[in-house]
Amino acid sequence: MTDRLKLPEKQRSFRYLAGLYETDSETVLKACLEKDRPNEATDIVSSGALTPGGLASVIPIDTDDGELWLEVAERNPEREPGVFTCYCVSEGFVEVTEEQQRQYKYDRDWLIKVLKSHLKLSGEQVTVIPELLECLGNIQVDGQPYQILLARHLTSMFSFKALQGYLWVKPASL
Repeated sequence: MTDRLKLPEKQRSFRYLAGLYETDSETVLKACLEKDRPNEATDIVSSGALTPGGLASVIPIDTDDGELWLEVAERNPEREPGVFTCYCVSEGFVEVTEEQQRQYKYDRDWLIKVLKSHLKLSGEQVTVIPELLECLGNIQVDGQPYQILLARHLTSMFSFKALQGYLWVKPASL
């Protein structure tokens, strides 16, 4: 098994990453992870589900006025390359690291690969309804095969109707 199929060490990290599958956002900001998930941030980043991207131009900063989303700029690129700051009225200039600005791209296929690998599913993965429903394969329980389905956006009416339509006319085999 490769690092790509490694489960995070913490259950809360896996729940966070699995929850990203449901969202339309593919970008995760390191500053938000460190603020919202300080105990899991490292585990989440090292899971293989996120690939490093560029640097964000706006990040959340805790100030005396509460959390503010502030624009980041390189302080003096000619004299101090790589030194970033943002300006807050109550705090003045706040130095920001590249790592705080780091953005990660979420790989939706990571969850599918991890589930297929750890559940030891057989058969081919089939996209039943693009962006909504995947048949991941089959699992054997007491000698009986069961299809494992993975759905997204179950709370939207559009998705509900699409899935309902599929379930009413579902073919005998995917």
